[in-house]
Amino acid sequence: MVRHGAGTIAGSRSILQVTGPEKLPFLDGLVTADIKVLPPGRCAYAALLNDRGRVLADLNVLNVGEGYLIDVDRDLGPKVLGLLNSSRVSEAVDVLDRTGDFDSMYVVGAGAPDAVGRLGLQIPPAGHWVEGVEMIASRLDDLGLPVVALAAAPERIASASRRLQESGCVPFGRETWEVLRLEAGVPKYGVDFDEGTLALEAPIRRGIALDKGCYVGQEIVARLVHRGQLKRTLVSLIVDGMPPPGAAILQGSSVVGRLTSAAYSRALSATVALGFVPADGDQPGARFTVDAPGGRVPAVVSAVPLVA
Repeated sequence: MVRHGAGTIAGSRSILQVTGPEKLPFLDGLVTADIKVLPPGRCAYAALLNDRGRVLADLNVLNVGEGYLIDVDRDLGPKVLGLLNSSRVSEAVDVLDRTGDFDSMYVVGAGAPDAVGRLGLQIPPAGHWVEGVEMIASRLDDLGLPVVALAAAPERIASASRRLQESGCVPFGRETWEVLRLEAGVPKYGVDFDEGTLALEAPIRRGIALDKGCYVGQEIVARLVHRGQLKRTLVSLIVDGMPPPGAAILQGSSVVGRLTSAAYSRALSATVALGFVPADGDQPGARFTVDAPGGRVPAVVSAVPLVA
């Protein structure tokens, strides 16, 4: 229903604001995306790294003209706020926590743009955001299908949710969201990757500008790109049976990695999963086995999205 129509799910996001005369060099020196080329009205996926090239958080950056909004998972909000504040070396940058001013929701599915349009908001193309009457709409499309994120005061989001449901949008829960993100091969920070993960080990390369100037962790990223020293990579897998997250991934009789997420996909009649495998095993069609209740089952690396 979500894929062919439109569904809604409550968001759980923190909104941070970066303003001040030096906002651009400050933020551009921290995130992996090249926000120097991000014009007003555009948004970009990015990550924050430490000086060893490992991922501290992933987030979305919105250029709102007078400054930047940072849209980040609610669980990561305090961490990112602390990282931004600890990186300030000038009073010419202000970092504010705007989370209390916003609630959020996602409208997902082929019918999502039309559904949002019925709220009176302009439909943003992918990678853009628009501001309507006291509401921000960001077009993310990171699940392999249209995704419009709405952010506004809590009462505005509650009203929008009611109107969307009245127009036929179906609310859905976290279990369905998990299936959709795994069918699209989208990793979740704190589940599939974390501070122990090198930036290039996780499928977040769309958020890494390899040709931008310096940012924290950039030297390590560049070294790995040019020397190809990755030992492992996170891949999407189609798995027979129902192995749980944490299950061992084997090549022959050797354990070479573990599943990080797994869920059953009705569209594929199989389990879809993310897991780490050796870096040379990341090609679609590469075959492994996975420990599952009842014995080992086949697992095949798949290109994403897994469901068209």
